[in-house]
Amino acid sequence: MAQIENRRKLKNTIVDTGAQLRLLIPFLTLLLLSTGLLIFVNWRVLQTLSYFTSATSPDSSSVAEVQELSNIISIATTGGVFILAIVTLGCWLFYSHHIFGPIVPIIRKLKELDKGDSEEPIKLRKFDELGSIANAVNDLSENFKRGLK
Repeated sequence: MAQIENRRKLKNTIVDTGAQLRLLIPFLTLLLLSTGLLIFVNWRVLQTLSYFTSATSPDSSSVAEVQELSNIISIATTGGVFILAIVTLGCWLFYSHHIFGPIVPIIRKLKELDKGDSEEPIKLRKFDELGSIANAVNDLSENFKRGLK
């Protein structure tokens, strides 16, 4: 039973695979640019630390501090990339679901109207932005039914 629920949740999340994947491209681009920026900043800081240790005659305690700082920067960069990836995935799922979620039933209803079938009205969630379009399609469907009788 739990497996069926998980499939249903996934099916409700991924409503139009092709369109949602096209929307993923800007999010992935943003993630890659942000990751590149984090890696560049990490590289510059590590390069500066390396220059600092080679330009001066450091004692063993300052070398240990520089290495510790280098490790902290590397961990922070890795964590930043991980957090960016999670945020990007979350934003993509949220926006793609809220954009394409209402579009799929509207397109389905329009295809039904094209075939002459229009039994049930479109039912969207309360907070869907395309509710007015769905209502207009429902009205069109009702007018279409009355015109065929």
